[in-house]
Amino acid sequence: MDISKQIEIFEKILGVHLVYHDVRYQFFSRNRIKCRRQYINLHYRHGEYCPIGEVASCVKHCVVKLRNTLIAERPVCRLWHCRKGYVQAVAPVFRNDILCGVLFAGLWQRPLDRVKIRQTAAVLPVIAAGLTEQMENFLTGQSKDNSFEKTVSDFLEQHYNEKITLHDLARKLALSPSRTCHLVTEHFGKPFTALLMDCRLEKACRFLTGQYLSVNEIAGLCAFSSVNYFSASFRKKFGISPKIYQQKYSRRKISCK
Repeated sequence: MDISKQIEIFEKILGVHLVYHDVRYQFFSRNRIKCRRQYINLHYRHGEYCPIGEVASCVKHCVVKLRNTLIAERPVCRLWHCRKGYVQAVAPVFRNDILCGVLFAGLWQRPLDRVKIRQTAAVLPVIAAGLTEQMENFLTGQSKDNSFEKTVSDFLEQHYNEKITLHDLARKLALSPSRTCHLVTEHFGKPFTALLMDCRLEKACRFLTGQYLSVNEIAGLCAFSSVNYFSASFRKKFGISPKIYQQKYSRRKISCK
């Protein structure tokens, strides 16, 4: 499922730029739902407005402070001013009192088109709720026949920090390695080695941002054979070294409280 088309349609109708923020990483974390406008911790920038490099103050303001404000105020829709004075409309979506998604519209720069902003703010919550419900329904329906995907995902979750191979997964599934290889590629769109690498790097990102661990320690925790291999793999996927990533996004510097 790809929601990019729906977002592009709404953009044409509203005449504004839209970005969906998957707050809990529940929709896009496994590429089950695709969206070119996925927004997580400012990884998707507004090129004409935002600085080239993501600075800690921007992340703190437009991610941490905004999220805490939405949770505290529970608005249907509100305007948010970035540190440079640009304005965007934000519509949060809650499930069981938990913030699960935010739809952003804008940015606008002064002088503000207040009529345009009011029109956007009036319909943005409906669009946000509709997109979220559509993704939830897709995942619910998908879960009925995704026992293979769940088994593989659970296997990776349990053993990503071990030296596992396709043969280990094949034994778990009671299938031949060749059949397992074919099914993994068919269901996930990538071979087992790439799937395992993505899982390990995803875990590494969480360790880098949320733990008091060194890069060497994280490399070992994620079963990389050497810290050099870990650093090279991380840089290939994310474009920066693990150390720089840790310096930028570590919660030791940016408190979420």
